[in-house]
Amino acid sequence: MPIGERIKDLRKKAKMNQEDLGAILEVTGAAVGSYERGKREPSIESIKKMCEIFNVTSDYLLGMTDDRYATVRFNSKVELQTLLEVNEHVTLYNHELSKDEKQRIIDVSSVMFATKNQTDNTDV
Repeated sequence: MPIGERIKDLRKKAKMNQEDLGAILEVTGAAVGSYERGKREPSIESIKKMCEIFNVTSDYLLGMTDDRYATVRFNSKVELQTLLEVNEHVTLYNHELSKDEKQRIIDVSSVMFATKNQTDNTDV
């Protein structure tokens, strides 16, 4: 799906008109219409803002994938724990995680990775 169609689809799902989106992007509603019709391409700054507004990845907005959200895979508890500890702001489903929530995820993941490792060892 071309970027213009994605913008229009996301804008409508957000119950916004072209002028609303234009105001956020600091462009005119007519400019948004041009993006949607493929007559003009949004700036990189506008693309970044739309990704934030609509909570999608730039790959999705640009039509490079049909996955709206970034997928992060972890092969170990250490990788997940490092991500949660190193990054001050971690968001999950539009909710910024508190320190307590991050710790709960680490605790739960410990059980998940331990269970996975036990299952992998019994398959040998």
